[in-house]
Amino acid sequence: MGALLPLQGITDTMFSFIRKALSWFELTFGFQSILKTAVALFMFLGCLNLCKAQDLIVTVSSDSLNCKITQIQKEYIFFFYELNGEIVRSSVPIDKVIYYEKDYYVMHGVLLERGEKGAVRKEKLRLGAYGGFSYMTGQIPANIDPFLQDHLKRLKKGFHIGGDFNISLNKFLGLGAKYSLLITQDEMNNILFIDQTGNYTILGKIAERLIVHYFAPNVFIKTGKKTGNVFFIFDGSIGCLVYRNNGTIVQNNFIMKGATIGMSIAPGVEVKVTSAFSINFSLGLTLGVLNRITMISDGMTETLNDAKENISRADLSI
Repeated sequence: MGALLPLQGITDTMFSFIRKALSWFELTFGFQSILKTAVALFMFLGCLNLCKAQDLIVTVSSDSLNCKITQIQKEYIFFFYELNGEIVRSSVPIDKVIYYEKDYYVMHGVLLERGEKGAVRKEKLRLGAYGGFSYMTGQIPANIDPFLQDHLKRLKKGFHIGGDFNISLNKFLGLGAKYSLLITQDEMNNILFIDQTGNYTILGKIAERLIVHYFAPNVFIKTGKKTGNVFFIFDGSIGCLVYRNNGTIVQNNFIMKGATIGMSIAPGVEVKVTSAFSINFSLGLTLGVLNRITMISDGMTETLNDAKENISRADLSI
């Protein structure tokens, strides 16, 4: 147990730095500016990949040619490809071709490699599951009772789990979808509540359980040496954050819920264990602010239209 104390101090210091940096970034540039910048970046990456659409030619000798077909005649297929930064034009007799397809690598996201027994198709599909510690970065109001501040501080810390899948468009870039679930909770018992007149007191509890779902399409980038076992990875996405708070004050139960657009970025490191299995370590940020919250209590529903509830968080994942 004692070995965990230094790690706890390191993670608390790291999350504190992230929270301050994130708060400064949001105040300086605004949440909408962050989203607009991210949208522009993802559109640029998508367009960049489409501009590199490649065709496929497979010959009878099991060679696969990643090229751009320019013309198909009765006896020859004409094409060009890039070699050492230069464009090389060539052709192949059509009776030496067993298969060809335009825009193959964009449509299928696969790579054909020559093997001893001919061409082998390798589906470039990534499936992943992850989990770890989370820290919500929103500010705690300074004008509330100290015991409520302690409650909210503990409520900031939680855990998350999630999963994603990506299809590689080339050796650097992939597209897919992701889902994550954040859970934080805290409970304080034997709290003395006093009414506004000071004449009535009651012992009760304060309990809250926050659940935040995140659904999004994502962009996955991976760089590193092809023959190496360690790679730098980056995951970015824009999607939907769904928030729910199940709580109790004294004996009154309430539900707070809402949804908003969110953004997630997660740089990290991938360590290749086998050809089909890797372990990833990442530090991610998920940004989101609820402008509208619906509150249900005692059978009554109230909508807060200017809530400004910050549900951003930092994640340490493996």
